[in-house]
Amino acid sequence: MVFSSASLSQSLDSLMNATYFSDEHFASPSGKSAMPGFPSTFVPQYNDSVYTARIAELNSRTRFELTYNKYVNGFIRVYAVDKRLATAKILGLREVYFPLFEEALAIYGVPPEMKYLAIVESALNPTAVSRAGARGLWQFMYPTGKMYGLSHRHSLKTGLIRAKPQWLPQGIFAICMTAMGTGFSPLLHTIPVPGM
Repeated sequence: MVFSSASLSQSLDSLMNATYFSDEHFASPSGKSAMPGFPSTFVPQYNDSVYTARIAELNSRTRFELTYNKYVNGFIRVYAVDKRLATAKILGLREVYFPLFEEALAIYGVPPEMKYLAIVESALNPTAVSRAGARGLWQFMYPTGKMYGLSHRHSLKTGLIRAKPQWLPQGIFAICMTAMGTGFSPLLHTIPVPGM
């Protein structure tokens, strides 16, 4: 599923209005710039060659194939410019969630990059609810959770243990990420997956 910058912005706006994300839970900006010599309102923006080089560097360190194109540029703009406050909150929340995610993902041999999926799915808001009814940090739909015998009381580790037989042996993590948005059933009808 490809999201437009506008639909992503609307989703982030709705998450920003959630109580969990209210500004009272975050320190107010001090007025000091994070970049010395620049005003606090300065937003750095770079040309395509800088983004292409940075993504190429990231690509050399991951199992995923990363590409820079106009769609990626649109998401960079949404997170870095249009929704800068939301991104600042996400960066703060990652200090809480990422160590937990990294530990669980490492135990089951899942690439650590999968932790970023929770940013895309919920902006690290554990009370997020999508229009379709998906809930939580990972935006599981009720039928998917039920298929794995999960409830809201189960941890990420439990989810990985129960889902592992279906997707981990193949090591096709990009397809697994796609399945997070579509569910496995529609995906299996459109993409041939070895052993599935």
